[in-house]
Amino acid sequence: MEIIILEQSQTSQLPQVTEIDYPLQGTVLRYDDPFEPVVSAEDWEVLK
Repeated sequence: MEIIILEQSQTSQLPQVTEIDYPLQGTVLRYDDPFEPVVSAEDWEVLK
């Protein structure tokens, strides 16, 4: 059995990232409270 190891340049080892990979990157301008519940606690039927 024979194993051949070839040296690669630094740029060829990293995958090329394009706008297609992340189409929404940079589109959010402001996100006030991402963890705020969508429905208020008073409106939950489960808690009643």
